[in-house]
Amino acid sequence: MKAAVPCLEGSRLGSKRGKMDNRIEEILTAALVKYRQGEAKYGAYDPATDKRDFLKEAEAEILDAINYLAMYILKVRAMRGHYDGP
Repeated sequence: MKAAVPCLEGSRLGSKRGKMDNRIEEILTAALVKYRQGEAKYGAYDPATDKRDFLKEAEAEILDAINYLAMYILKVRAMRGHYDGP
């Protein structure tokens, strides 16, 4: 079952679409593509039978993201010659 998505065509929001909207849509599309890949690999999500601990999994993913961002910040600082902070 698909969730209802409000239509923005002809609305105040729909008429002001710009470059940023396209970038956001690209990110959301990438998330949906990743979801579909998981669905193809593991099968459709069924909340009645899925016993995963989503909070635990989300926490692990967020901690990974924090580590990746910290390493990226250090890399950027090194390239700019800023080693002791922003």
